[in-house]
Amino acid sequence: MNRHSVALLMTICVVSLIAFSLFRASVFGDFEYRDNGTTITITRYNGTGGEIIIPETIDGKPVAEIGSRSFEDKVKTPSTLTLPSTLKDIGDDAFYACWGFTGSLVIPEGITTIGSRAFSGCSGFTGELNIPEGVTTIGKSAFKACRGFTGALTLPSTLKELGDSAFWDCSGLAGFTVETNNPSYSSVDGLLLSKDGTVLIQWPAGKGGSLAIPEGVTTIGSQAFYYCSGFTGFLVMPEGVTEIGEYAFCGCSGFDGSLSLPSTLTTIGEGAFIGCSGFTGSLVIPEAVTKIGFGAFQDCSGFTGSLVIPGGVTEIGAGAFYGCSGFTGSLVIPEGVTTISGAAFFGCSGISKAVFLGNAPTDMGEEVFIDTAKGFFVVCGPESTGFTFPEWQGYPCKRETVEGPGM
Repeated sequence: MNRHSVALLMTICVVSLIAFSLFRASVFGDFEYRDNGTTITITRYNGTGGEIIIPETIDGKPVAEIGSRSFEDKVKTPSTLTLPSTLKDIGDDAFYACWGFTGSLVIPEGITTIGSRAFSGCSGFTGELNIPEGVTTIGKSAFKACRGFTGALTLPSTLKELGDSAFWDCSGLAGFTVETNNPSYSSVDGLLLSKDGTVLIQWPAGKGGSLAIPEGVTTIGSQAFYYCSGFTGFLVMPEGVTEIGEYAFCGCSGFDGSLSLPSTLTTIGEGAFIGCSGFTGSLVIPEAVTKIGFGAFQDCSGFTGSLVIPGGVTEIGAGAFYGCSGFTGSLVIPEGVTTISGAAFFGCSGISKAVFLGNAPTDMGEEVFIDTAKGFFVVCGPESTGFTFPEWQGYPCKRETVEGPGM
C-alpha cells in the first residue's frame, strides 16, 4: 500500500469518527438528548415509567424542548410526569398514546408551542388542565381523548392558533373560557367560538343536555360536536347558519326528534350528521343548499317519509344517505344535479323509485341505488337526455310526465 492510499484511509477513518461523535445520541439518565449549542432537546425516553422527572438542565444548558415522538407509546404503566420550568416547546406526538400517566399535568410557564397530538391518548391524567399565558400554538388533536381532565378550560390571551380537534373526546371538560383580550377566540356559555362569534369551533365534550347554538353563528366548524354523546332532545339551528362543517355532528347519537335546518343553510359538509340515528320524522333540506357532502346523513336511519333533494343542489356526495332505511316512497332528484357519487343512496331500503326532473347526471357513481326497495325503478321526463331504456344503471327506466316535490 503506497503512502497516498494510507493517507486516504486515515482521512476516511478520521471523518467516520467525527461523524459518529456528531450523530450518536447523548445520554443523560433515561433520556437521549441533542445539544443545540445553548439549549437541550430531549429526543428519546428509554425508561420504564414510574416517577418521570425531565431535568431542568443537562450539561449546564436548559432543557427547552421535548422532541417529536420522544415518549411516543412508551409509558404503559402507572407513571407521573414532571415537566421542567425551562421548557419552551413540546413537539408533535411527543407523549402520544402514553396512557400510563396518572395524576395532574402541569404545563410550565414559558411554554409557547404544544405540537399536534402532543398528549393525544393520554387518558390517565386527571384534574383541571391549565394552559398558561405565553402559549401561542396548540396543534391538531393535541389533547385528543384525554378523558380524565375535568372542569372548565381557560385559554390564554396569547393563543393565536388552535388546531382541529385539539380537545376532541376530552369527555370531562365542562366548558371553555377565553381571556377577553385574546385576538383570535371567544367563548359563550362554555362554547368555543371565533373572535367575532361567527364560527362555532368546539362544544366541550363534557357538556350535555339540550343544545343551544348562539345567535350570530354562521358556521358550525369541522368536528365541532364530534361524538358528543350527552345531548338530548331536538337539534334546532338558528337562522343565519350557512355552513355545517365536515363531521360536525358525527356520532351524536343522543339527539331525538326532528332535525331543524335553517333556510339560510347552503353547505352540508362531509359526514356532517353521520351516525345520528336518533333523529326521527321527515328531513327537510333547505332550498339554499347546493352541495350535500360525502356521508352527510349516513346511517341516519330514523328519518321517515319521502326524501326530496332541493332544487339548488348540484352535487350529492358518495354515501350521502347511505343506510337511511327509514325513507319511503319516491326520491325526487332536481334538474340541476350533475353529480351523484357512489353509494349515495345505498341501503335506502324504503325508497321505491327515483324521479329525475332533468337530464341524467353527467357524473354518476357506482352502486348509487343498491339495496333500495324491491322493484325499484327510475323515472325521467319525456324530454330528458342521458338515460337508456329499458334499463339505466341496471334498473328499469321509463319516461313519464314528471313534476316537482310531492308528486
